[in-house]
Formats: sequence, C-alpha cells, structure tokens
Amino acid sequence: MYSGLSVEQENALRSRLACYPGLTLKNLVCLFDYDLTMAKKKNPKDFDDAPLERGQHGFFADFSRKVGGVIVQTARGEASTEDYLKQSDHVEEFGSLENVFLASNSGHLWRGNIAENVESTFITIPGYEDDAEKLDQVIDGIHSVLDDIKAMTDARPELYPLLKVDKREKCGAVIFQIDGEEESALVKSFFEQTNTLIAQLPKDIAACVTQASKKTPVMLADGRVQTQGYIDFKPQGMDKGYTTRKILTEFYPLDRKDVLIVAGDSNSDYPMMKIANELVKQGKIRGAICIDVGGQIDDKHHVIDFVLDPDGVDKKERQHDAIDRFYGLLSATRDILPYPVRKDPNYQYRISYVPRA
Repeated sequence: MYSGLSVEQENALRSRLACYPGLTLKNLVCLFDYDLTMAKKKNPKDFDDAPLERGQHGFFADFSRKVGGVIVQTARGEASTEDYLKQSDHVEEFGSLENVFLASNSGHLWRGNIAENVESTFITIPGYEDDAEKLDQVIDGIHSVLDDIKAMTDARPELYPLLKVDKREKCGAVIFQIDGEEESALVKSFFEQTNTLIAQLPKDIAACVTQASKKTPVMLADGRVQTQGYIDFKPQGMDKGYTTRKILTEFYPLDRKDVLIVAGDSNSDYPMMKIANELVKQGKIRGAICIDVGGQIDDKHHVIDFVLDPDGVDKKERQHDAIDRFYGLLSATRDILPYPVRKDPNYQYRISYVPRA
C-alpha cells in the first residue's frame, strides 16, 4: 500500500489508468498547484512558508525525469516558488528537479523550465491586450493597497502579529493565521479595512481589482492548531483557466497521446481542470485525471476523478494528510505505468518548452 492511499483508491487508480492502453510515463504530463497541493505549511514561525520537504523533493527529482513534464501553476510569485523548488540541501542530496516548468502569478508569468536560464514571458491578462497602460495602473493600485496594509500592520504589530503582505510581480496577497479555528473579530475588521482601501482607489481602477479568499485549519509542527488563510488581490481577468489554455496550446504544446494529471486544493484551481477536460473533448489530448487535494473544491461540472479527503481524519490535520495521499497516488502512478527506456544513449527528453518530436 502506498503512503496514505487506501486499497480502494489504489484500485480506482489502476482502473482509471487502464482506460489508456499503452500509456507510458513519458506521455503523462502533470499540471499542479503548489501551496497545499505539492507543499505543506507547517512552519510555526512563518505561516506562509511552504518549502518542499526532503522526501517530497526526492520524489519529484525522480518523478519529473520519468514523466513528460511537470508544470507548477501557482498564484505565488516567481522568486519564492523557484526558491522552494531549488533548495540547495535537497539539490545536493537528490539532484535538481528536471523537466519542471513554472507558471507563477496565477500562470501569467511563464518561467518555463526552471533548469534553464531563460527570461520569463508575461501572458497578457484578457481585457488588457491593447491597453498595457491600464493594466500597469491596476497593478500599481493593488501594490499601493498592499503598501498601505503593510504600513498599517507595521504601525500596530501588537494587533497584527500574524499578518503578512506578499507583493507579487503582477498581483499580491495578504496571508494571515489565527490561533484556533474560529475567525476573530480582528480579522473581520481587517477585511473591512481592506475593502475600504480598495474603494479609495480611482473608481475605474477599483472596478478592475478582484479579491478571492480562503481559510483552513491546520496542525503546525509544534502541535498547535491555527486557521491559515489568504486574500488574493488580482487584476480582473487574471484566471488560471485562461493561462492553462495558453500554456498548453502555445508554451507547452501537448501531444494527442498525452494524458494530463491536474491537481489543486481550492476553487481557484478548478478552471485548470475544466480546461483539461475541454482539451480531451477537442481531441487535443488523450485524457485527463483531475485530483482534489483536500476535498474543498466545488465540482460543479463533475470533472474531478479523485477527492483526497479521507473520512475519520481530524479536520485540522486533513490538508496535510491529503497532501501525503497525493504523493501516494503519484507514487502508485509511477509504479503502475511503464517507463520506456531508450536504447539511443544520446537521446534526451524535452527539457525546454518546444514541442516534442
């Protein structure tokens, strides 16, 4: 049995993979969210800290070399995500993550293969294709709100000890943690103040700023229970579904023989799964397997194949348990599917975002 994976889930996985006769690991392409899908948040001193653990890096060092590719699509900024994927102690022990591609800022900043020294490409946000100046104004407006929030929290650290401002390249977020599982009056008040700051922007700019939030209880490494969450601030139109389509058709073209595995932990990841299934219907890929890591995604269109939200697990530990089960599912996939060994010693699998031969 694989880590955290039930016999029923393993059998369901085998049945699902059997739907694609002849499928090998090299025709398996992965599209994963990062925070709370690939990585846990268990640092009691920095609640936004989400490095890959030693075993997780070790797994992906092997897995990423065997599959067609692993695309990490995250709302996080580029620099912090890449740092987590390239931790020097893990790289020294297991080697670099090869064949791993990064799309940060909800996918709008395409870094490409993190093993290559290439400049990132900005994927334009829909609605601003012919008005880059307006987009810059909206991003500046978001950054100014975040600067005001930081100034407010820095001025009263005794009131806001557990709030962190994350100003990203094309968007931003406020990450918070609350002792216990109940939302405090302080956090509710903070949300109201945030809305006031956005309303103070010029009307045409404020109308182009969208917010999304999430909170979930987790067990920290020291045994304490905290509710962790965030408020994302994005230009209107910034969407993982739009960038998924652009990435998989222009930056990382797929083969008709490919099967796509998509995984995420929140409703903001759901558009990635919808697009994957649309590509199947259009005949552009062979199939899609969608995974809800944590059981918090609203599956309105019935596209999710696996919900990793085990019964009987204390909810404050559920997300971390779900992540363990996700790695168990991927480990089982790696062992079930054959890995084609090339006889040509000079053959190299794709490590760039050019189409495969």
